[in-house]
Amino acid sequence: MLTLLLIPSSAILFNASTILKKIGTDDKAADNAQQLIYILLPGVYIGSMADSCRRFFNSFGLTTVPFKIELVANLSITFWAWLYISHLGWGLKGAGLALLSSNLFNLILHLIYMIRVEEVQEAVRWPDKMVF
Repeated sequence: MLTLLLIPSSAILFNASTILKKIGTDDKAADNAQQLIYILLPGVYIGSMADSCRRFFNSFGLTTVPFKIELVANLSITFWAWLYISHLGWGLKGAGLALLSSNLFNLILHLIYMIRVEEVQEAVRWPDKMVF
């Protein structure tokens, strides 16, 4: 469902610079916004997938570790922002990459936890011939 909603939204967002310029936004600001959207859009998708994992764990009553994962991942954006913006000097692109990296880190930690928790193993297995 998320992917189906993201596809038409992406078509609009990929043309944001043109839309912003037509409504009178400064050309440089519109181009900067477009550059940020190109970087943030995959981050939004990845963040939504991480949120789906968190909700999946909540449905099993597993809330403590996913909360800690969210906390660590959300605090990690400080490191990513320092790395990309201050240390590497990537500016606006670095801000987008910091959010993308934080969301990717969040998703990876949730997937690692999903592999290791026995309570959810039955739900995450690939179907075999017993299912059919």
